[in-house]
Amino acid sequence: MDVLEDLVAAAYSRDKRELLERANLRLHRVRFLVRLAKDLRALPLGSYEHASERIDEVGRLVGGWRRSRGGGRG
Repeated sequence: MDVLEDLVAAAYSRDKRELLERANLRLHRVRFLVRLAKDLRALPLGSYEHASERIDEVGRLVGGWRRSRGGGRG
């Protein structure tokens, strides 16, 4: 939800850079937590794979948006 809130705020903000950076950082945290859940066997492998694919997809979109706005590395 926090990532979504950051992205919605960025869509309506003049200065998107900070919001996109924060969304990207939150995505890194989510990646780590999902991997940890898989490693602890709290998340089945199939669910982990699906979640990882969706997280990567959102990450690519955020990275592209950051680059198009001059927001730094992808």
